[in-house]
Amino acid sequence: MKLNFSIRNQIILLLTCITWILGGCKEKDAGFIERKFGSFPQEVNAVSQQISLTNCPSISYPSVIVKCDTLLILLDNRAGSGKYVHLFSTNDYRYLYSLLKIGKGPNEYTNVRDLQIVGDTLVITSDNGEYLFSPLHELSDSTVFRTIKLSNDGGLTSNGYFYNSRMYSESMSGKPAARIIEIDKSGEITASFGSLKKGEEPSPAAYSAYISLFGGNGKTLVAALLQGDVLEVYDLDDHSQLNIVGPKGYPQFQDYKGFGINVGWRGYQGVDVTSEYIYAIYDGSHSQESLEYESAAGKVIRVFDLKGKPQLLIHLNRRASDLYVDEEEGKIYLTDPDSDEFLFTIDIPEI
Repeated sequence: MKLNFSIRNQIILLLTCITWILGGCKEKDAGFIERKFGSFPQEVNAVSQQISLTNCPSISYPSVIVKCDTLLILLDNRAGSGKYVHLFSTNDYRYLYSLLKIGKGPNEYTNVRDLQIVGDTLVITSDNGEYLFSPLHELSDSTVFRTIKLSNDGGLTSNGYFYNSRMYSESMSGKPAARIIEIDKSGEITASFGSLKKGEEPSPAAYSAYISLFGGNGKTLVAALLQGDVLEVYDLDDHSQLNIVGPKGYPQFQDYKGFGINVGWRGYQGVDVTSEYIYAIYDGSHSQESLEYESAAGKVIRVFDLKGKPQLLIHLNRRASDLYVDEEEGKIYLTDPDSDEFLFTIDIPEI
């Protein structure tokens, strides 16, 4: 399976294009701390361990992975089997069933973007600013999900992070004028916070260039930018912002009809946050270059503490599109977009 830069990430950027063209936005200056880094104090080479899934359906692009004690759940961005979400037993990695049929009819979906397990609940980010919820013990092949749909002011969203009955995401309409919006169970926006880098002129193109993937640990929200070399770290109590900026800096883009076209570096592919650390897969290839799958793009995991200090650089021997950190098991689960045998683990290195 030979695919370019994460299909999930391409879909996120494409789906936002129309919104940015049709609607303008402004950003409030919330202020933030910026921490730049150049290298890591430790580097390790990880040894991958292949996981074989029994009776696995056709999966075109394994873009997101989440896990609990009994279930391993995968998102296929392209719904190769006709459904997006696939569930497996963690005991023997046996296929159980699939959810969310692709289509435009009732209870069908044209795009599913993200998965998250929060306590005993599976949270799914779907198209049109809709979030789906189900307790894990109620999941079945005929699950009817509870939903939260954004009010009209929210516009389209990318991925999201759910915590304490609130969903955190980006507003694709720029309303209200902030990087991050907080949404309650009725779909109304209850808070907004976060800003672009200092000196960045607020514009639809700039906001679209900052599209992110999300991770969190309950207290901390991390937005991993798809372009450039930036992790935005937010405290969910006081909404303070810390930007972790790597050598390749902020997104570089050209304004095309209100959409920020990447002319710089490809950014983060996946992110997970534990009580102490941020684990993030970094691509780092240039947008003007075609990806060579023997290159290092998408083959490193950067580890930071929650104050933005670099801790560890993990080198992988294969490409990864997402990760799930299981501290109890002592392993990191990863998905390889280039292989039919796409699921593998590595041991969590000592930090």
